[in-house]
This record gives sequence, C-alpha cells and structure tokens, in this order.
Amino acid sequence: MPRFKSDHVPTYRLHKSTGRAVVTLNGRDWPLGEYDTPDSKQRYHALIARWLAGNRAPLNEAEVVESNRAIDRTSINVNDLLDARKRQLEKELPEATLKAELGRIGGATAHLRELYGTSPACSLSPLKLKAVRERVIQHGYVRKTINHYVRYIIEAVKWAASEEMISASIYEALMTVEPLKRRRSYPDE
Repeated sequence: MPRFKSDHVPTYRLHKSTGRAVVTLNGRDWPLGEYDTPDSKQRYHALIARWLAGNRAPLNEAEVVESNRAIDRTSINVNDLLDARKRQLEKELPEATLKAELGRIGGATAHLRELYGTSPACSLSPLKLKAVRERVIQHGYVRKTINHYVRYIIEAVKWAASEEMISASIYEALMTVEPLKRRRSYPDE
C-alpha cells in the first residue's frame, strides 16, 4: 500500500534544528533558505514544479543549484547590489584612497538609491539610468560630474554581473546610454 496518495505534494516546512525552510522530495531534504520569506517560497514552488514536471523522479542537484542561483538574482535589490560593491571596494582599495573613492561613489549612487533602491537589481534599464541622470541634472551638477556619476553606476553593475549577482545583459543594456555631450541646458565645467 503506498504511503502517500498519488496527488500528494510535499509541503513547505520549517526544519526545526536549523530554523530554515525545507521540502522533502524522494526522501531527500532540499534547503530553501530562510523560513517564511518570499525567496524561500519561490524556491519551493520552482522545486515542486520541476519535480512534478519530471514525473516525481529524483532531482539533479546541479540543476537545482542553477535554478536557485537564478532565483537569487531576482531577489537582489539595487541597495543590496550597491552595498555589496561597497564592501568589495573596502576589501580591495588601500586605506589612503578608500575614503575619497567611497565618497565619490556614494554621491554617484545616492540618486539611484533614492529612485530605485528597493527595486530588483534585475529591473535596471537604460531608461531608469537616464531617469537617475536627469535627476542629477536637476540638482545642478555639471556635465563632467554627471557623466562620472553614470560611469560609476555602470561600473557597479559591471562588477555585480561579474559576480553573477545579476545578468550580464543588464550591464550591456546600460552601456548603451551615451554620455552627455556639450549643450546649453546644463553647465560644462
């Protein structure tokens, strides 16, 4: 006699000893992350869908890891990305230049944080970068500083793509934003 009905779907549950979310498929516990979070529930639904699509056969661990990596990319917001970049620079840069560099980057990313800080990092686009640039223009910065700020943002996104925090296609899309050219609507120096 089968232990479960054929339509039984294993439940999302708390693993008491670790305090993390888990689901048991084919006798194996699959960790889902922090319990009762949107990310862990998204992982649960993705895992169940994959398991059911495979006729309830045991899952391939490498495919699950790659699927979780894709989910992780969608859960990172812009503030998380910028904070991770700041931590990396703190490790890389010598103490003598760290404060000045972090000040420049902080100024460059402040407007991005205000407009899109809680948005998913994977939603960054050329139009959003142009909106940030327009906001910097409205605050009266000169063309050279505005272009530097945009370049700092693009460099942060490039770093995040190299760390597989976000898709490289986001960096490639942001690279299509042209620097400001000389014109009369904003100061040159």
